[in-house]
Amino acid sequence: MFFSHLSLSMRHFFKDRLYFLINILSLATGIACFAILFLLILHETSYDSSHHFADRTYRIIEKIEKYGVGERSASVPLPLCESLLNDYPELFEKGTRLFNYQLPSINVALGEFKQNEKNFFFADPNFLDIFDFPLQIGDRKTALK
Repeated sequence: MFFSHLSLSMRHFFKDRLYFLINILSLATGIACFAILFLLILHETSYDSSHHFADRTYRIIEKIEKYGVGERSASVPLPLCESLLNDYPELFEKGTRLFNYQLPSINVALGEFKQNEKNFFFADPNFLDIFDFPLQIGDRKTALK
């Protein structure tokens, strides 16, 4: 049965090569688009899912529109976290903020120790209460004080 289907498809290939090629390319394009969309959706739904409170963790973004062009940004005003916790205590248990200087690197000094750090962020002290990042050194309770 398989060989009869194979010989039939080979006959169609030699008879209408262009039509056969268009069908194969359309099938390959459809499968590639499906795979890309599947991987994109899988990546978007797995964002920060490794943390303990992942089902209750949200990221607030703002949409800025200027001159008809829209941009989504996670850069919201710093007092927003405190005002949301004060105004809506029934919706929010905890909140934390991250702040990036948006510089390529920043100099960090602690006594004699000096180092040039890349991707440096400031975080609230309760950041480690919300996110379960493992620490190499130190205590989770006093790490960000």
